Amino acid sequence: MKFLALMVLNLILLAGCNANPVKVDYEPSFDFTAIKSYAWAADYDAAYQTSQDGLMDKRVQEALADELSLRGVIYDKDKPDMLIGYQIRDKDKLDYYRYPRLRSYGHRQHRSLFFYDEELVVFSYVQRVFMLDVLDSQNQLIWRGSYETRRKEFSVPEDRIFYIRDLVARILLNFPR
Repeated sequence: MKFLALMVLNLILLAGCNANPVKVDYEPSFDFTAIKSYAWAADYDAAYQTSQDGLMDKRVQEALADELSLRGVIYDKDKPDMLIGYQIRDKDKLDYYRYPRLRSYGHRQHRSLFFYDEELVVFSYVQRVFMLDVLDSQNQLIWRGSYETRRKEFSVPEDRIFYIRDLVARILLNFPR
């Protein structure tokens, strides 16, 4: 019984060692506590035009608006303290694994030589990068958060909405206050 309890505890500890895929960089000299309002960078900067997927844009903007309103930051298109832009990029990636194998030549009745061999297996997948940029009122980048993961496919819109909200919350968790 003690052994089983110890194994469960080890599994829980190992699950907590999962690497955080959120990467953050920011301008340390900027006063983030002065930010009270935001607007979308796509309205001010051509580099942050919305994507071709209007539904995804709507989901991302709603998730960002909800997260920022929880922090007391309101939408103000006329005089924003910061501009928010986001980009979603897909990259084709290859990953490979080597599997060790012990092989031999000959028949069952005859002795044969054993040798070590490796089998190379190649996987292709799509890596999705979600970048969230915060610019000051002069269009200078002051904060960037990004999240990289394999692209996930969802069968129902509710799963996509939940995924986007979770993604935005994870990235903004590292936003200075």
